[in-house]
Amino acid sequence: RPMTDESISRPWSKYSAGSSANELHKAKQERKAAEAAAAAAKPEDTKRIAGKVDKVKVDKGSKKMTADQALLLKAKNDPEMRAFVNTFAKRSKKQVWQNDDSELDKIPVVQQQAVQSRKTGGEGVVHTRTHIKF
Repeated sequence: RPMTDESISRPWSKYSAGSSANELHKAKQERKAAEAAAAAAKPEDTKRIAGKVDKVKVDKGSKKMTADQALLLKAKNDPEMRAFVNTFAKRSKKQVWQNDDSELDKIPVVQQQAVQSRKTGGEGVVHTRTHIKF
């Protein structure tokens, strides 16, 4: 049968001519080629960080910091962020009691109260109740 026969099922592959997937594939390749040509023609450098395209202008050895790079620098200097990242480190890379040092810095709060006995026949008996908060 000829390829143009109506009784033949429609092609589905993106590599088969005449399928809608093939048309989308060709359009996608053309867009990529156009973007690559446009990027090669631009004098500015572009960097892709976390799904966003940020422009970085290069001026005689000094570079301008992007918003994402500033956020990364801030996170590197943040002690809470470092502690969070260290919790996901490999067991062979961290000490066994590494995070217990931060708990030693906290001073426990001790509260003592005098409480009457609730048992029958225990009138006049006073107990001390101690609460310790870590």
